[in-house]
Amino acid sequence: MKLQDMADACYVSTYTLMQFFKKFGFNKLSIAKKILSKHYDVRFYQFKERYKNNKIDQIKQCLKPVLTAEDYEEIFNQDQMDQLCQKIHQANRIIIQGSDESMSCLLRFQGDMITMDKLVVQNSMYENHFNSLDNQNLNILFSLSGNITKLMSHSIQDNLKQHDLVMVGYQKFYDTNLLLKIPDYVDDALQNLIVNYYFENISYCYYCKYYVDK
Repeated sequence: MKLQDMADACYVSTYTLMQFFKKFGFNKLSIAKKILSKHYDVRFYQFKERYKNNKIDQIKQCLKPVLTAEDYEEIFNQDQMDQLCQKIHQANRIIIQGSDESMSCLLRFQGDMITMDKLVVQNSMYENHFNSLDNQNLNILFSLSGNITKLMSHSIQDNLKQHDLVMVGYQKFYDTNLLLKIPDYVDDALQNLIVNYYFENISYCYYCKYYVDK
């Protein structure tokens, strides 16, 4: 992609995009492309090897002893994962709305999906940063406790309710058919492990169903 194409896809100016790259130490787009390409090659080698050797479900055995049978079944519900991947496939882009401090664990997922031709936008839930939603997007509300929803204006909450929505957290705070549940009785380290599992699994599921044959 050329710089202008990338800027258009991200809904920003070319100047903004170059300032973004400079913050990561890239003075030229060509340098950023070269480094990112190497990272993508390594990541896709991992994808292919784990897929080929059927090693994409290793984390299940780690979590089985600490989860209730009900939560274990829900977290590893493949039908729900297939449904979510279908939504991602049909969407123009994926917008992850969440509190700023919760977003760093999703960077790998964002890179994976962009590599597979799906634009993922991370965005704050705070009103002055809130991204306008439309029916071409799949919206993922990332808030473990749901406290971030209390900081949103009513207009933002109404906007979320009117669009297709996936939730990640302890419980449903809006009426949605897809909840990536995080049990509230496990400690922070295990909660982070479950969050990472969800988004790793989405990447592998999407790769297997919609990308592996390309």
